[in-house]
Amino acid sequence: MSSTLPPVKESFAIEISKASINHLNDISDSTQKMFMIPVSSILVKEDFNVRIKNQSYEDHIESLKESMLEEGFHPYEPLGVWVEGKDEDIKIFVFHGHSRLEAVKRAIKEGARIDAVPCVPLPRGTNREELTAQLISGNNGRKLTSIEKSVVVARLKKWNCTYQEIKKLTGVDIKTISKMLSVQEAPLAFQKMIAEEKITFSMACDLIELYGTSKCLDAANKMLSKSEKEGKKKVSVVHDSQLKLRKILQKKASDMIRVVSDVSIDPAFDMLQQDTRSNIQKLMDLIEEATKEDQIDEQVEEPQKIAA
Repeated sequence: MSSTLPPVKESFAIEISKASINHLNDISDSTQKMFMIPVSSILVKEDFNVRIKNQSYEDHIESLKESMLEEGFHPYEPLGVWVEGKDEDIKIFVFHGHSRLEAVKRAIKEGARIDAVPCVPLPRGTNREELTAQLISGNNGRKLTSIEKSVVVARLKKWNCTYQEIKKLTGVDIKTISKMLSVQEAPLAFQKMIAEEKITFSMACDLIELYGTSKCLDAANKMLSKSEKEGKKKVSVVHDSQLKLRKILQKKASDMIRVVSDVSIDPAFDMLQQDTRSNIQKLMDLIEEATKEDQIDEQVEEPQKIAA
């Protein structure tokens, strides 16, 4: 099935009402902090959820639905909601449990007798950035994929959050944040290939590092063409010579470093041509410098942008 990518640029507005608890008390039959809210009263904010609706998503929703038809909606897994508006113009939106909400709606259509589901309101003082980050940090069900997380990260960056603030909000490390943002800068067709699971997120990042955001799509299309000729639905490193070479170098890096080091200290090293000795020494210097950098903790706030 075709996948629809969630937008980074929000088409939604978030206005968290301070009167949320009071309103939930009015429509709920509970007086505790967990409220039983009618399913029909819980809305989905358009474009807020970053779930990609591909076949994996459909399979997951159908599995949840079947479970609810047999067992009902588990009371120990409440939805997270926030309230917008005031007085007669109150609206309740889900921020945690989108998949379960969709599943329970499908279950009701198929005869499940579920009128209301347990909900926990958003804590007072929560802002837009914290609410959005909850899509990652507050998800204890089916985890977001890397491409889905990248949408959350890109939204936070668009809202002027620094790398350190994004890390604190989401738990995603600085290097991964940089990779996720580079994917969001790549062509939409390239992102869609990731969403449709034709190419892994990790491989997509490798292609961007090799070819830049402007040429990664061409490289991916060539790889996909080769894989399709072989009757395969997904690409692999063998479908791109540069990527294949890179993987081999990464796998054999320690062996190659040891060989170069042995050559540099071999008594016959001085017998080599001057240019050859110079090139080997430059390589050893690079290895030594890279080793030192690897020992330094993340101190750079804003990683350099990958060239297109």
